[in-house]
Amino acid sequence: MDGNGRTGRLVLNFMLVQHGYPPAVILASQRRRYLKALQMADDGNPHPLAEVVARAVHDTLNRFLIPKLAGEAKLVPLSALAAGTTYSPAYLRLRVLQKRLRAVRDGRLWLSSRAWLAEYVGSLDPRGRNQAGKGKA
Repeated sequence: MDGNGRTGRLVLNFMLVQHGYPPAVILASQRRRYLKALQMADDGNPHPLAEVVARAVHDTLNRFLIPKLAGEAKLVPLSALAAGTTYSPAYLRLRVLQKRLRAVRDGRLWLSSRAWLAEYVGSLDPRGRNQAGKGKA
């Protein structure tokens, strides 16, 4: 309400950028966890806050920076691939699991490329079905 939170996040991001890290974008969906971590840090346990910030920095890389740097054939996380399209990350993951969208696994993440997504979209007919007519895409 008083702007202290925004100011604090601005200072945090300034410090991150000064040390060569991308900014930490705390999404509204992460607010409750972020506030709880702040309280724990105030109580002497900084580790949960460090994890929230580290995950936010990681997400910034995956959602904003990697897609802008990756060319058509470079692999990016599905969440980054979905950005700027009408597809959700969950939809793309489903297509990967159904072996309709090419992807490779990197730890917990599925990685695909703009070229592979274009290949998948090109396999659809105008009604949203695959060319073989085996069902909805």
